[in-house]
Order: sequence, then C-alpha cells, then structure tokens
Amino acid sequence: MPTELVGSAALKTYWQAKIQLVETQRRLLKMAARKTLQPVAEEPLAEPSLVEDLALGAQVQKQLMPSQPLTVGNLLIDHEVQSRLPLSGDFVQYTRIGAHEVLALFADVSGHGAGSALVTVLLHEHFWDFARELMDEDPAGLSVLLERLNRRLCSAAFEHHATCVLALVNLRDSTLQYCAAGHFPHPILVQNGEITVLESSDLPLGLLESKEYDAQQLELAAEFKLLLFSDGALGDLPGNSVAKQEAELASFVKSDSGKVEGLFDRLFKVSDDRLADDRSVLSLVRKV
Repeated sequence: MPTELVGSAALKTYWQAKIQLVETQRRLLKMAARKTLQPVAEEPLAEPSLVEDLALGAQVQKQLMPSQPLTVGNLLIDHEVQSRLPLSGDFVQYTRIGAHEVLALFADVSGHGAGSALVTVLLHEHFWDFARELMDEDPAGLSVLLERLNRRLCSAAFEHHATCVLALVNLRDSTLQYCAAGHFPHPILVQNGEITVLESSDLPLGLLESKEYDAQQLELAAEFKLLLFSDGALGDLPGNSVAKQEAELASFVKSDSGKVEGLFDRLFKVSDDRLADDRSVLSLVRKV
C-alpha cells in the first residue's frame, strides 16, 4: 500500500489488519478440515474458539475494505457488502489516483468462508500495488495489471478463482477505462438516459495462467451512474432466467438514485437476513 495514497497511520493499520486476518484464516482452515462450517443462522457453532475466530476474521476483513465513501469532485463512490457467512468472498476497494483519477476493484471469489476470504487478502495487496503503479510516470495498462494478478492467483495455493472488474475513472478527461475477468452480472453504466452493459467474455482470474485480458475505454457524460454487483444480487429478483434477472437489475439501476444506503431494500422491496449468497454493490455516481 503506497504511503503517498493513504498516509503512514493507515499503512500501519493495513499491515496489522493483514497479519491478523492471515493468522485468523489459518486457524479457521485447520478447524474447517475437522468439521464442516455451517451458516450461523442455520446451525449455531458449538466451538467457542471457532465463533471467536469467525468474528475476528470478519472484523479484520472489513478493515481491508473502505471504511467510508470517497468523494472526488462531484463523483461519489460507495459500496456495501452483505455476507452469507461471517467471512465473505466479495471484495471491494477504491482510491484516488493523483488529482483527477479514481481506481476501483470489484471481485467475487468462488466458494464461501475462510478459503475465499484468504483470496481477498491477495486481492487487497495487489490493488495497492496497482495504485502505486498507476502513480508512476510510465504506468502499466489495466490489462497488464489484471494479467499480473491472474498469474499470481494461478500460482498461489488456493483452489479458488475470482471474477473481477478493474476500473479507472478520469474525471478531467471524462473517460472510463475498465478491464473485466468473467464478472457477472455485468457492470451497468447509465448516462444520458441510456443503459450500457459493460460485457466481458474473458475468463475469471485463477484459471489459466497464460490468459490475456483486454482493456476497454468509454467516454463519460457530465452525469453518470456506474454500478457493479456480485452475482448474489440476482438471487431474489423476478424472472425465470438469468438474462431476465439481469434485465430487471439494469432497469432498476436506470430508475434508482444509485445511493448505496438502502439500495438492496429498494431492489428486493423486502428485507431478508437469510442470504443464499454474498451480495455486494459498488456505486460510482457523478452529478453536476
């Protein structure tokens, strides 16, 4: 994590949180080998130390993601992660790059629990490497950065893959660069009253080490909404096919404010604490 981006106090907090999470996840993985982890809402965990470790892991994992929205000019970036289990495989991070750019990463790791959460530590570390790279005089492109992350995940001792979107918003030039690795549902951009679905047919990260990824660039209007969801956001939407559910999601984004607070309540119109999957949202909204 570059100190010029977050300051020395945040850097110290980052490393402390990272070490705590890795130690906690190692204990959880050992326990998981001896017993199957069940959702707390379905079957209370009888092992006190396991309950404590899950709570600690969830707390530390939360510290690895933004603690508050980010405002850059008239752009507001915010997120929410709702987890099925105490530990989540959904990961969100964003930061300002220089005076005019914002970098964001949104990922959904396969599986649930401790193993998936371990992958989010790797994602977090590489995000800050990307941020530092983009601050250099001759930065690598988003496709190169995502390919680097893919090779790292392929070589790591994880039996997980991750869908991912890496996005760079330039507020001075009003452009969006993005590179996607098999993420679904596709990011949804709304501007000038029109919906643009940012599709990607590329493979998720962690499956093929030699995979190359293509970056795309779009012009942004003075006002726009860009929302990214994990696939858990589709589960309770009406429709008997994934295509219809994604269309329902796009229609909602078009008419909604994009404000993260209460977004899932507005989307599903009901509140249900028993989630079938992790569900997360990343919202970038610019208004004049």
